[in-house]
Amino acid sequence: MTILYTSDHGYTGGFGGRFEGGLYGVLGSSFSGVSFDGGCGVRGEASGNGFKTGVEGYASVSGTNYGIKGWAGGEGGWGENYGIYGSASGGQTNWAGYFEGNVSVKSDESTSPHHVLHSEFTGTGTYNAAGVYGQSVPADGYGFGGIFEGGYRGVQGSCNGGAFAGGGYGVYGYSFGTAGTRYGVYGSASGGATNYGVYASGDLAYTGTLFGPPSDTKLKQNINSFSSIQKISQLEPITFTYTSDNQYNQMNLPSGVHYGLIAQELEKVFPELVVDAVHPSATSVDGEIVGEEIHYKSIKYMELVPILIQAVKEQQKIIGELTKRIGALESK
Repeated sequence: MTILYTSDHGYTGGFGGRFEGGLYGVLGSSFSGVSFDGGCGVRGEASGNGFKTGVEGYASVSGTNYGIKGWAGGEGGWGENYGIYGSASGGQTNWAGYFEGNVSVKSDESTSPHHVLHSEFTGTGTYNAAGVYGQSVPADGYGFGGIFEGGYRGVQGSCNGGAFAGGGYGVYGYSFGTAGTRYGVYGSASGGATNYGVYASGDLAYTGTLFGPPSDTKLKQNINSFSSIQKISQLEPITFTYTSDNQYNQMNLPSGVHYGLIAQELEKVFPELVVDAVHPSATSVDGEIVGEEIHYKSIKYMELVPILIQAVKEQQKIIGELTKRIGALESK
């Protein structure tokens, strides 16, 4: 059965058709098999100037309400399905989807890689465009532009600049304001066998001041003096180059000649200065593991500084005592 009803009220508005029902105001379905494109269960179109709505849905009862609910299920195991598909163009500002209120996206797909929410900009040109843009500033000092939580990675950022000769940033952090303390990037880790607030695979550079670990007296306890000159004499400084073994490529070890100590040897003299470190597993852009974790020993070189200072003080004391003895012998 076909029902066609039109209403032309000029600029005052009108309804081409209005339907009410206890369960569905409008129920539309389309079946075109597996070999045809372009079926519409319900289609709405609005043209002209001013504010127009092609399809509008409204629900207001007790319980759960859906203004518009879309479902898509294909046959034959091929093609793409869109529960709701939106497109907008031709205006000064175009929104394929615009929502007032919270937006929830849920999926129980088990395939990998899987994107519950996929946002992609496919335009071309020498201008910047954001695949995802989030903003929330209800008041100064409040609001999150985005909150993400993952069982493996909370946030993953990658940059593919192609042949662009300028800088590319996988993740870029910037914080600004007129008061308080600002952190461009803040990292925190706890609860694991090994925890890193920040871990860099490759060179780590900075142009400001690198602050060491906290040294305020209010943060310290069990303060004791120590002797180090005898232990210092047991250390064997060396020159070396890092291995070129392919199994460690993911660590991005530096090239060239370096000066340092062997962690296993230092551990025998100053065990507190050697830590067991873990380089994270290497993964593809989609999160697939392509290289296992690498366990290795690392040295807390900064803590050698007070040990060397103490050794110099002890050495100077010895030199002073020897100088006095030599002076006494020469005066005889």
